Amino acid sequence: MTNIHDVTVLHLTTGNIKTMDYDRAHKLIAFGEWIETVPEDAERAKEWRAALRERVTAEAKLQNIDMKPFDAYAAWCEAAGLPVLPASEGQIVLYLLQLHRDGMPQHEVRYLQRYITVVHDFAKHPPRHMLKTVWNAFMRALVYAKAALRDDVQLLDMPQAVPGKAIDMFPDGKVPLRWNDVAA
Repeated sequence: MTNIHDVTVLHLTTGNIKTMDYDRAHKLIAFGEWIETVPEDAERAKEWRAALRERVTAEAKLQNIDMKPFDAYAAWCEAAGLPVLPASEGQIVLYLLQLHRDGMPQHEVRYLQRYITVVHDFAKHPPRHMLKTVWNAFMRALVYAKAALRDDVQLLDMPQAVPGKAIDMFPDGKVPLRWNDVAA
């Protein structure tokens, strides 16, 4: 059984997850190869996520970051039953695709994506530096959806049809790097 001072840590290179006492964990974290991560126990995981969100929110406010886009994303995550922090690339892409499908212009989606990923980077939890990778995955999803629709949809209807098709093709938000992996 774990006590209150135990910490769950993730090795950044190997992906190993261990629960250990607070002092030992923070010595490993100080060397930079380990990072605190979500505990396996559901109750502790909920508390850990809440504390992480408080730390991230405090850091974002200290840096004068607009929290409205992140708060809207957090509300969507809670409604979908997904963890707000740490986020996965796929869930942010899915959120952005749904916004685009609902009529938000692409430049506004990009604006929101920047704020969401910057706030996530304050968590210092992998995946880090998602600004570029999330946007690239979002754009790949649109390109792949457009390619899948090119024979079925008239050119004038394409902008409205593409985001919905992208969500149908990638319901988990995980977009492969190559078209060959989509078509397979």
